[in-house]
Amino acid sequence: MDRRRLYTLLNPDSADQAARLFRVVHHVLVALGIGAMLADTVPFVAVDYDTVLRAGYYLVGAFFVAEYVLRLIVAPEIPGYEHCSALRARLLWAVSLGGILDFLCALPALAALAWVPSANLLGFIWAFKYVRYSPGLASLGRVVRKAQQALLSVLLGFAIVLLSAASIAYLLERHANPDAFGSIPAALWWAIVTMTTTGYGDVVPQTAAGRILGGEDELLRAPAAPVEIGNQVGRQGAVLSQYRCLADRRGRTLAAAARFSRGRGDHAAGTGRRLHVFHHRWRG
Repeated sequence: MDRRRLYTLLNPDSADQAARLFRVVHHVLVALGIGAMLADTVPFVAVDYDTVLRAGYYLVGAFFVAEYVLRLIVAPEIPGYEHCSALRARLLWAVSLGGILDFLCALPALAALAWVPSANLLGFIWAFKYVRYSPGLASLGRVVRKAQQALLSVLLGFAIVLLSAASIAYLLERHANPDAFGSIPAALWWAIVTMTTTGYGDVVPQTAAGRILGGEDELLRAPAAPVEIGNQVGRQGAVLSQYRCLADRRGRTLAAAARFSRGRGDHAAGTGRRLHVFHHRWRG
């Protein structure tokens, strides 16, 4: 099989019958691998079906190792890499998000072959294999890339607030509650739980000033999350609408081109018939 044909087989957007069959096999093996990993954590299942689970785990792991190698081979066929050398194209793919995820998904099998303890628990990584075949998750990645400056600003703001809250809580609570607020890193756990509105209740300020600080943190955090989530949902919806418009425009363009081609064909056929009649009349 040549490299172009192999790329078509591995392309998640390909309509080729062999590519569709590969996707079915791929998705089934992902589910089987995750199922084997989950079943292996159930004691009586792990004891009774140890051989079957190991065989399934190695089969799925070998499949993903082979897939990684094949995707590395066909990397020069990826759009945008055509003008690169084969080595450079493969290096670019290997350090891309898709290449890194595929490499991580090949690690569980390699770790199992190296007899790494509890290597089978790394099978949860295989769930990320579905990302490539999910347009919604792919669009979410594009949204994150486009909004990375805004997201980084939000994360930086949260980090500043968390550090400030933990530092102030340490100053206010270190004597009254030394077990929970004996250091700023320890107080940082309380700040994270409070700012994320999780509220486990395992760490609670004892002083009045500390409780006031916790209330202020809640008030600062409460309106921020819904606003940011709404912004990200809006951005993802905009990206999806953009891609739908592009797909519709492409479909209309192809339909117009087809009509134009048919029109040219009909015109050429009519001209040919007229020339044929003229030729016969001239000879007659």
